[in-house]
Amino acid sequence: MHYTTMLKKVICLDLEYCIIYNANTHINWSNQMNCKMLFKLFKKVEISCGLLLMTFIFPSIVHSNSQFCSSKPLLETLKMHGGIDYLHCFPEEPFEFTKLSVVDDHYLHPYKGVFENTYILTIPQGEVFGKDGWVLINDTLINELIWQNVFPSKQALQKAKENKTVSIPGRVAVIAQSGYTYYYHWIAEVLGRLALLEMRAIDYDFLYVPLGRPFMKETLQLFGVDPSKIIEASDDLVFTADQLIVPSLVARVRTEGCPRLVHYLPKHILFYIKNKLLSAVEKEPQEHSFCKKVFLSRKDAVARKMLNEDDVFALFEAQGFKRYVLSEMSIVDQILLFKNAEIIVGALGSNLTNVIFCNSKVRIFDIFQARRDCTINYLCQNLGLSYQCVKTTDFIDQNDGQFDTVVPLDIIKNLISDL
Repeated sequence: MHYTTMLKKVICLDLEYCIIYNANTHINWSNQMNCKMLFKLFKKVEISCGLLLMTFIFPSIVHSNSQFCSSKPLLETLKMHGGIDYLHCFPEEPFEFTKLSVVDDHYLHPYKGVFENTYILTIPQGEVFGKDGWVLINDTLINELIWQNVFPSKQALQKAKENKTVSIPGRVAVIAQSGYTYYYHWIAEVLGRLALLEMRAIDYDFLYVPLGRPFMKETLQLFGVDPSKIIEASDDLVFTADQLIVPSLVARVRTEGCPRLVHYLPKHILFYIKNKLLSAVEKEPQEHSFCKKVFLSRKDAVARKMLNEDDVFALFEAQGFKRYVLSEMSIVDQILLFKNAEIIVGALGSNLTNVIFCNSKVRIFDIFQARRDCTINYLCQNLGLSYQCVKTTDFIDQNDGQFDTVVPLDIIKNLISDL
């Protein structure tokens, strides 16, 4: 392999990936690497204002991502565009969780770090496009608003601009972001940005947000959002507003000197979401009663299914558990199910997002398959909930552990003996 020595500015947007900026282009290192591995390549490291200015040995196999839209750091954007208003919301917040030893302290789920400060931008004549809520200033993105290093292509932007730009009078708040199709990221991060607006009493005339799945409309309704104020995010159009109101991403952390996104939240945002949705649900008529011993099915999942789920559930059914397929339930019923549960057993996944709504006496049992992930454990720690997990197979980091597995029944029998 040929190596060259180069001087670059590096902004670590995610521990999985690093965006490396040259004078006029940016390069995407698409290999999965954490900062510790990356640092081994550096000959000199100087950290300043969140930027890493480095001289390092860099493999020439890295490819230029010139087909993607360019981006700039927030600080540079604010300096270049003096009309943008920056409202500070909450200061940075240190966190430190008890390590979950079963997942080997995986680098994608740091147990210790700092949640970065949150803020709200007001951008005069701001532009937004796409279901991922890409905020543009002169066709340039803002680094800190890019989720998990997901960039739109220049082709997608050009295609959207071929249609007539939609001009919206007034103030348009943008909470759309990448990852929105996943229930957890919707609840924690999309609604987290809406929570940030409400916590700072920010008014808006319209809300730019995707609506592709039933849980999106249901949760926005529970949040009290007026449907007439919703602008459904579109990949085919560019919208411009008199003022674009853009809350920061709420799950950015700084760990080992590298800013990135994680799958957990600062407590003040987590509890705001919890209390907001619980209070709304408690006002709804309660038409169903639910079993207090809950087994969460993954039969409707795209990946990470239990291939022998029926056999696994049979062991729990003998202990008085009832199986629930959450995708077949309304959000109101899902929240009530978790709120009233005494024991919840489920395989790691979006199903367990709703532990947010559990009562303090619940016991959570998390069945690990091929994917290693501390999200639910750290979520339970923040919420003060009892949490146990069991490892049923070796972890497979390839393809992020998205594999169906057969769960050994002897492991489940041992778990049941602890119930």
